[in-house]
Amino acid sequence: MVPLKQTFQKMQRIVRDTSKALAKDVVIEISGEQTELDKTVVDQLGDPLVHLIRNAVDHGIESAEKRVAAGKPAVGHVWLSAVHRGGQIVIEVREDGGGMDAKKLIAKAIEKGVIRPGTQMSDQDAYHLVF
Repeated sequence: MVPLKQTFQKMQRIVRDTSKALAKDVVIEISGEQTELDKTVVDQLGDPLVHLIRNAVDHGIESAEKRVAAGKPAVGHVWLSAVHRGGQIVIEVREDGGGMDAKKLIAKAIEKGVIRPGTQMSDQDAYHLVF
């Protein structure tokens, strides 16, 4: 068993580097980094967490101008946490961005051949395409 601290700290650098490259002001708040998991599981979490964190900054957090126009603070926030819940460890990534655009998700799924052009989907079904 090893704590998630080292893996979670790596995510701070990912947020800093990604937000700098995209010219966005983003901070990350981390909790639960002392939570312990099997080393094999922690090793397998690294790449998926990097992907989720980068997507949160890149696609989730809007530009400062759009955030201010929407009545939000100019600085975006990403939260990464680990908690024990019901005998399991739950790792959660959240951000305060604008949310997903169902139409863009459908267009990307058509472009990648995941669904056929003309397929009718609810917004909820479109959001599930991400997974």
